[in-house]
Amino acid sequence: MKTLFRLAAVIALAVAPAAYAADDKDHPELDKKTAEVMKKLGPLYKDAKVLRTDGVVETTVTPDAGEKRTVKVKVAVEYQRPNLFAMRAKHDKGGLEAISDGKSMFMCNTAKKEYTEAKAPKGLDKVGEALQMVGPEFGMLFQNVLAADPAEALLDGVTEGKHAGMEKVDGKECHHLKFKQEGLDWELWVAAEGQPFVLKALSTREFPGGKMVSVETYSNWKHNTDPTKDVFTFKAPEGAKKVKALRGEDDDDDPRR
Repeated sequence: MKTLFRLAAVIALAVAPAAYAADDKDHPELDKKTAEVMKKLGPLYKDAKVLRTDGVVETTVTPDAGEKRTVKVKVAVEYQRPNLFAMRAKHDKGGLEAISDGKSMFMCNTAKKEYTEAKAPKGLDKVGEALQMVGPEFGMLFQNVLAADPAEALLDGVTEGKHAGMEKVDGKECHHLKFKQEGLDWELWVAAEGQPFVLKALSTREFPGGKMVSVETYSNWKHNTDPTKDVFTFKAPEGAKKVKALRGEDDDDDPRR
């Protein structure tokens, strides 16, 4: 995974689409068990025609000076290939939405009642890239698994990947994987039984002036079922204003500030 900066503040993890290698020798930084899990995880997300999940993203920023801040966001995500996508995030101050109806792509800050509209991307990989520019509310997972090759997107830049044993998340047995790369430590908990969905992700990185830790948990995964009715339809909040760009680093909902 690459990292992305916006005006000197780290915001999220970026995608880097590429072809995932079938040969372990192309990823010597991974131990055998980790390589095996990633080979199963990648195709699950890559080949899914329809996918949905519910999640919670909790982001905590601890500055070198000043008060620690935490934002807890509930997210609902659903997509249908080639380019239908809906992610709705809610927290105590409002929320963010990212909706692609196949023709247009909308980004909406529900707290500020502002939204943008652009031409819908042709593929979900471009949706993932668009999520990078919003902020930490959406977490890192979907910025990577929407890539043309999810496994390789996640592994881009990784210098070490180890299987840390088996652990339970919400009562389900999981492979606990730990990864290192320059300036970033991150972890995945991948379901060991049934389909290898990510049930938990954790990322930790230091940036000038502090540290940011994000914990994501996911449940209710639905794979190749009928899409939820009207989920890909964007409805602007009453009184919302269409703008050229959502406000970024001066946004008082941003946990880094």
